[in-house]
Amino acid sequence: MAVVLGVLGEGRSHGPRVLRVCGKGTKVVLIPLPPSVGRAIDRAVGGWSTGPILLNPDPSHLASMLQLLMQLNHATYRSIVEVRTAMEPMTSQLAAQRISDESLGELRLTVDQMRDFLDDRDSFLDSNKRFHDVIAWSSGNVLFSYIVDSLLDILDGTIIGIDYPRHRRVAILKAHEEIYTALARRDPQASLDRMREHIEAYATYAQRKFPEVLDQIITWDRQPG
Repeated sequence: MAVVLGVLGEGRSHGPRVLRVCGKGTKVVLIPLPPSVGRAIDRAVGGWSTGPILLNPDPSHLASMLQLLMQLNHATYRSIVEVRTAMEPMTSQLAAQRISDESLGELRLTVDQMRDFLDDRDSFLDSNKRFHDVIAWSSGNVLFSYIVDSLLDILDGTIIGIDYPRHRRVAILKAHEEIYTALARRDPQASLDRMREHIEAYATYAQRKFPEVLDQIITWDRQPG
């Protein structure tokens, strides 16, 4: 679900970028864009004077499409847990071989933030998601990255009804510290093992405490954010 914009060179010199909306019939409405959006479009357009440009969508577009497909096929949230259990250890193993120093620093920051936010559930979970995002995108495999990122959006526990009390957050933090240590050592096997243990612990916790949530059908209208 990429975003396509048309570049109209002839109107560029007369003012800011505008969104050209074609309504019913032949009616056309021009909507001025905020300066920040205009600058972003200018960067994407470069030296082009006319023609279409393609903007790179974020993983939420894939998450939305997957939710719809899962609902149509009566898939439950348990299926997402199974896919995460299979995929995330592999992305962690790949990341151990490919993660950049910059991304490793970003990963360290998420761990520090989680420690600071132990008593702030929402902020803690935001940093938790970012931790998994960084590892997925550091795997060097774009397909893995998009899929894992999308699954994290769909399997947002605070939306579907899985709670994370403080003792559970402490356990998550400890697991993340161990995963980070393995990645920082560039140890593929340890990174795979620690991530597998972490995801399996999550799956066990969700099954023991919230089995009814895992058995719910995924619905497209339950959007993250």
